[in-house]
Amino acid sequence: STLGRSVRQHTSRTRPDWTRADRRADSHPDFPRPGVRSERPEIAVVVDTSSSMSKQLLDVAITEINSLLRRAGITELTVVVCATTAVRPQRVRRLADLTLRGGGATDLRVGISAAARCRPTPSLIVVLTDGLTPWPSSAPGRTQLIAVVIGIHAGLPTGERITALRIREQQ
Repeated sequence: STLGRSVRQHTSRTRPDWTRADRRADSHPDFPRPGVRSERPEIAVVVDTSSSMSKQLLDVAITEINSLLRRAGITELTVVVCATTAVRPQRVRRLADLTLRGGGATDLRVGISAAARCRPTPSLIVVLTDGLTPWPSSAPGRTQLIAVVIGIHAGLPTGERITALRIREQQ
């Protein structure tokens, strides 16, 4: 999936680690080299549950969450359900843990802010929406934002550290 590729770009990063030896350290014993450790970023997902999100659009959003949990190697997500107010963040390991509530108007900036305040602090926030919402001008500090617009009814957001994707709903 398109979302899976974007998330893998963030989850496949590595960093040098001096606590573990480099696998080639024996070939040059006089030249110390750090090992490599994979970074597993903390991911928060904001789900739009406003009245403009039909059951069909919510099904696509749930499919994307399931895809993150099963295919992207993510074991647990923080999910913030939002319309104009954000519901208390949920820790989700499987879809059965997820509760969706909402309705009414949409302002996902509230949900994005709530996701950014979660502990541990997410390094990646994924927003699943129909796009009919105001957007922040940039992602919250020290995070990347992936805005996934489901359907073709709204434009894609732009801003600093914001990646926008479009997923067409199934007919």
